[in-house]
Formats: sequence, C-alpha cells, structure tokens
Amino acid sequence: LTGRFLPAMEAKELGLINKVVPLEELAAETLELARQIANASHLTLGLGKQGFYAQVDQADEKALHYAKHTIALNNLAVDAQTGIKAFLNQTTPQWQNR
Repeated sequence: LTGRFLPAMEAKELGLINKVVPLEELAAETLELARQIANASHLTLGLGKQGFYAQVDQADEKALHYAKHTIALNNLAVDAQTGIKAFLNQTTPQWQNR
C-alpha cells in the first residue's frame, strides 16, 4: 500500500501473509497449497471468491449483509454437510459441488 519493500517476517506479523518459508522450500510449499485448494469444494471456493469480489466496493453494513447471505448459502450446500461429516469422521470428503 505504501510502495515500500516489506520483509516477509514483517508481512507475517501484520497478518498480510500466513507463512514464511525458506527459499529452498518455497516450491514444495506452493505445490502443497495448490493441492489443498484443488482438493477443496469448488462450490465453496466459488462462493468465497464471488463474495469477496462482490463486497470490495460495498459499504460495511451492506458487505456484512452480503457476507451473511453467502455464509447461509454455503451452509445449505450439500458440500457443507459433506465437509462436516468428513471432518468428524476424519475421512477425505467426496465433493459433489452442490
């Protein structure tokens, strides 16, 4: 936002990034993150992305209302129940994207 270089550890402390890894581990960490995203429910990811971009220019109250609506839609999805059951049973979810 300021245009200045931000060291990785400072970015992590500010909550701008989740993790700092050594350069030699970066490729493996990146592939693991990509694998996790690819194995997630496409419906849930889509709702999240759609919700994020829809709220960018909204006033706080309107954005909050939109977020509540998006969360409710996600909670009604078959994939939400699939994910909860898989988590509780410690199994891999079989997403239906609905």
